Amino acid sequence: MRTTVKEQARFDARLPKEQKQLFERAAYLGGFRTLTDFVILTVQEKAKEIIKEKEQN
Repeated sequence: MRTTVKEQARFDARLPKEQKQLFERAAYLGGFRTLTDFVILTVQEKAKEIIKEKEQN
């Protein structure tokens, strides 16, 4: 049996402590498992929205 492995990339960001705390609070209140899950899902949704909007014009 053959297993397909998805290629992965890493994304790191430096941000002010207050901004990280804000993101962590939103992730917690939003019921996300981790801060990473929150950031990835939120940014992915926004990216798709922007691309769809800009490609329609």
